[in-house]
Amino acid sequence: MLRTFAVVFGVLALIVALSAAAIEYLPATLYFPIVRLHSGGELDVTFLGAGFANSEACATKSDELAKPLKASRAGIITAACARGLDDESRKLLSRAALDVPTVRMQNGVVIVFQSREPRLSLAACLQSEAASRSFGVERRLKCIPAGNPR
Repeated sequence: MLRTFAVVFGVLALIVALSAAAIEYLPATLYFPIVRLHSGGELDVTFLGAGFANSEACATKSDELAKPLKASRAGIITAACARGLDDESRKLLSRAALDVPTVRMQNGVVIVFQSREPRLSLAACLQSEAASRSFGVERRLKCIPAGNPR
């Protein structure tokens, strides 16, 4: 009985160790699409997507995210792929509460609204949610105010 417990405990410890290693080191091997909209005013909007194993797939996703923004001519758009994530970007993709309003799209993309004026960030987030009501249910956005778990 004690030996069975030791084996089960050893297997569980190995699973935990491998999971921790994957969480810590796997993101550094992936490419993450990042699209930024600089409105020229007080508001910046960042789109951050889930990681891809190769840069070509990431570039395709980055272009896909940037296309409607470029068509709207809402401001300066930059689209890129980052290899790995820094701590701040990792937190953006997590479920943790942030100090800025965000939207998590159904496809895993996170939209972050940042401004020196918190009311402007929240208003832009809520406006995005309202505008998405014309989309199908699966594509509607839900604004998550600052300080709320996502």
